[in-house]
Amino acid sequence: MPSTVVIDVPASVPAETPTEPAASGRTIARTAVGIATWAVLALAVAALAAVALGPRLGLFQVETVLSGSMEPRFQPGDLLVVVPEPLSEVRAGQVLSFHAPTPDHRVETHRVVRVINPGPHPVIITKGDANSAPDPWRARLHGTTAWRMVAVVPAAGSLIPAAASRHQRPHQ
Repeated sequence: MPSTVVIDVPASVPAETPTEPAASGRTIARTAVGIATWAVLALAVAALAAVALGPRLGLFQVETVLSGSMEPRFQPGDLLVVVPEPLSEVRAGQVLSFHAPTPDHRVETHRVVRVINPGPHPVIITKGDANSAPDPWRARLHGTTAWRMVAVVPAAGSLIPAAASRHQRPHQ
């Protein structure tokens, strides 16, 4: 009887290939781009949340400038960011938004030139920077806070009416 011969052949072992520098560089670049994309997305979501929630929480308000009375500080079409200021901290030199003591009670944003009666309901004299004389009234501030201007976004207020008009139906 013939004898059977068994030959053990080792399984093939893949040859080790050194990591190519170009391949690892591409992996690092892809990872960096992915991280940067997520970071930009996270910042955009945070900014959108702040803009949407800030006014609702009373942290700030935005106002569109309608006149040139405060030029060159800001101009018609600019967007102002105003924050609450305790009435007890109202000082000359601040730019405040308040309801003018006029029949229409329009919102004015002018510089305080003098605080006549400091305290819980101060009386202020205001003036637009572009105006030659103070406003023709003395405004008594009511409530607990005034709105102090902290930032100007040039021309951004012009975008609001343009965006709104695109979403309105024509009058019939």
